[in-house]
Amino acid sequence: MAQRVYDLVMATQHAAHAAPVDGIDTRLLLDFDLAILGAPPERFAGYEQDIRKKYAAVPSSVYRAGRRAVLQRFVAGEHIYHTAKARELLEAQARLNLQGALERLAQ
Repeated sequence: MAQRVYDLVMATQHAAHAAPVDGIDTRLLLDFDLAILGAPPERFAGYEQDIRKKYAAVPSSVYRAGRRAVLQRFVAGEHIYHTAKARELLEAQARLNLQGALERLAQ
């Protein structure tokens, strides 16, 4: 049981070279974790501000490059979400939010 919980927690790191997502519990957890990406634009903007505050000690140029890399990994995938329902409800808005964030980071 402890190993499974560890595996679930580690899956939320969304590593670039993560193992394939296995099990409905993992897919649901990841979709819950990423739900903020598909939030209404004003809520997503607040989330982005919170992320920047979390990394306030990181110089702007370093932060922007790192954040772009993280967001681009989500955009580059065929799907952001792992379940059909999350794709139906959140995918389109998440892609709009991420594209806007990437554009702001490029400025």
